[in-house]
Amino acid sequence: MDIDELYRTKLEGKRVCLVGGSETYNYWHISRYGDIVARVGSHLHEQIKVRCDILYHSGSDPENVTKMLPNFKPSFIVTNSLKPQSIEKFEATGIPIRTICMNCHAHKERLEPFCSELGCEYAFTGFFAINDLLSFPIRQLYLTGMDLNPKNLGKHDKEKHANWIRNKIEEDKRITIDYTLERVLFGN
Repeated sequence: MDIDELYRTKLEGKRVCLVGGSETYNYWHISRYGDIVARVGSHLHEQIKVRCDILYHSGSDPENVTKMLPNFKPSFIVTNSLKPQSIEKFEATGIPIRTICMNCHAHKERLEPFCSELGCEYAFTGFFAINDLLSFPIRQLYLTGMDLNPKNLGKHDKEKHANWIRNKIEEDKRITIDYTLERVLFGN
């Protein structure tokens, strides 16, 4: 069984809670809404009490992340990086790795429209995670700890990301969001 089939088996029919890097995550909803908890980025040291079944990571700063992994023991690492030094660090953990990026033929068909919808070359890792998780037969995706205010915007376009997730929420009823993200996106 290849890595994507293993991943599909893990996710099928499950409620997934995706925890972003913001401190606004709702700790109590994580266990309520998540059979599986997926985490985003390099924020493990800031959210030490939150479990991590799946780690989505951009591949930047792999040393700090791999130091934290023994505390969390995720079942999978999913990265959108082809940097050899990042892949080597992740492989050294012994945790299965999925790579999803435009340069991977198997994912290109799904990622090109996604990046085109965003209208920018780079997506926040959390948005790669959302797009990836929704491509599997999960029962629900609960988003928490996402406020669209990363410490370093770089080449990311915050408003395009906000529009993309608003559209996704309308078209995919599996998505539920916490109060903070609801305020950011809809202004309540």
